[in-house]
Amino acid sequence: WEMQDPVGAPVVQLQLEYSADSVFSSWDTVDAKPVALLTESGDNVDINRLAAAVVVSRVTGASSVVRRWHVQIDNLERETGYQLRARARNSVGWSPTYSSTINTRTSDRPPQAYGVRCRSRHPTGVWLEATVDEVLGTSAVEGIAVEACGSFSWIEVQDVECKRSDGGAAPNKSNWSVFVPLGLTPGVIHELRLWAVNLFGRSSKPSLNCACKTSDKPKQPDKLTCIHRLPHSLYLEWNVPDPEGAPVRRFEVQYRSDQAFTSWHTAACADTQRQAPPRECAWRCVLEELDAMTTYRIVLRALNEVGWSDCSSEAAFDTS
Repeated sequence: WEMQDPVGAPVVQLQLEYSADSVFSSWDTVDAKPVALLTESGDNVDINRLAAAVVVSRVTGASSVVRRWHVQIDNLERETGYQLRARARNSVGWSPTYSSTINTRTSDRPPQAYGVRCRSRHPTGVWLEATVDEVLGTSAVEGIAVEACGSFSWIEVQDVECKRSDGGAAPNKSNWSVFVPLGLTPGVIHELRLWAVNLFGRSSKPSLNCACKTSDKPKQPDKLTCIHRLPHSLYLEWNVPDPEGAPVRRFEVQYRSDQAFTSWHTAACADTQRQAPPRECAWRCVLEELDAMTTYRIVLRALNEVGWSDCSSEAAFDTS
C-alpha cells in the first residue's frame, strides 16, 4: 500500500496486524518494509532515491514524500479468511487510528469438477472429459484424480493420464481430458468420480458419478446371405458393426455339407473385405473348394481386440 510521510517526521515503522476470521482469534503483528518512492505521476523511483528523499525529509523537515510499502505474512492457515489492518509510527508517535480493515483469504483447494462425460471408449479404458473453475488467487488446477466404485468403498485408479485442453475455454475455466485404465472388462459398467487437484490438495467434493463401459466384443453377425453361387464356391455377405474404440479385425467362417454326421470345417477367408461407406458394416468373402450341387450350412463369428463375438445363426446355401 501507499503512505505519505508527514513533513519533517517520516514514518519509521509501519505495522500490519492480522487476525483469523473466527470468534476467538487474536491479532498478530508483522512489520512492513518500504519498497519504492512514488512521484506525482505515480511512477516508481529506485531505492537509492527513496533513501535520499527520506534523509532529506528527516534533516530539513522541508519535504513530504509518498512511499509504497509491502509485507509478506507467513505461516497462515490454508483456506482461511483473515482481517488485516495497519498503523504507522514516526518520531512523534503512533498514528491515532488504524487503517480500514480489509478481509482476505488464503488460497483454497480447487472447486468440484463438473460436466463429466465419457468422450470415447477403448478396449482397456475410457477417455473422460471434465471442467474445473479456476478461482482467482488460488493455485491453478494441476491434475485430476479418479476413483472407481468397488464392492465396499471407492478405490483410486492408478496410472491415470491427464491432459489439459483449454482451447475455447473461458479464462476462468480449465477443461481436462482423462484416460482411465480399467482393464479388459467388456460389458462391465464402471462408476467413476473425479477429484480436481492443485498445490494445496484435492477438491473438497468429488464430481458427480459417471457410469461408463470399455469397448465391447463385436455383436453377433447377421443378415448372412449368398449374393452369387458357382459350382464350387459361394459369394457371401453379412453385416456386423464396429464396437466403439475396437473395430472388427477378422472373421472365422465355418461350413459343413447338409448331411448327417458331417463335421464342421474352418474356411480360409483371407479375401474378406469391408464394403465402402455408407455400407461399412457389410463384409464379403468367397467360400471355395466346395462340391457342386450341394447344400452347405454356414456360421461365422467376428473378432476384435476385446474378443470373439457369438456365432451367427446357421444359414443354408446351395452351390450351382
